[in-house]
Amino acid sequence: MSPEPRNRIPSTNDTAADLLRRAEKAEAARDANAKWLGELLAVIHRDGGHYQSQHGDEKAVDEAHMIVARLLTERDEARAQVAMAYEAAAKTCSLAATNYLGKGADTDLGSRSRAICDVACRIRALIPADAKAALEAYGREKVREGMQRAADLFKDANHGEHIMSAILAAIEKEGGE
Repeated sequence: MSPEPRNRIPSTNDTAADLLRRAEKAEAARDANAKWLGELLAVIHRDGGHYQSQHGDEKAVDEAHMIVARLLTERDEARAQVAMAYEAAAKTCSLAATNYLGKGADTDLGSRSRAICDVACRIRALIPADAKAALEAYGREKVREGMQRAADLFKDANHGEHIMSAILAAIEKEGGE
């Protein structure tokens, strides 16, 4: 006997017992889904289910969406910071190599410089792909924010010669904060 389709429409051939059994199965499935939704929301809200019980399913789910979005953003920013740390270490090695070469590098200093450059390349190679991608996305977002800010200043500057002074004033203000 094959299992009956999940959403089968009742027919006149169904007995009351069949309909009751199907209703009980549907209710059990609904209860299980509600339980797992509650478990997931409790984990996201980190509160054992209190937020959901106080504010209801809809608000708890809406808030959970915002929490997850914030956590994903924070994760991506952390990955970008990891990439920046690797890059800073590699740049430090590159600067050390340049300093060695700048001292009239003899053969020994030249080989040390090459070794340091090799270390810098190896450090860069260690940057995780997701950290590189996060750093690139972070850079694109900052460029987008800068362009938006410039557009806002352009709109607010009444056009003409005031645009440059408005942009420079905003740069000065940002640098002072």
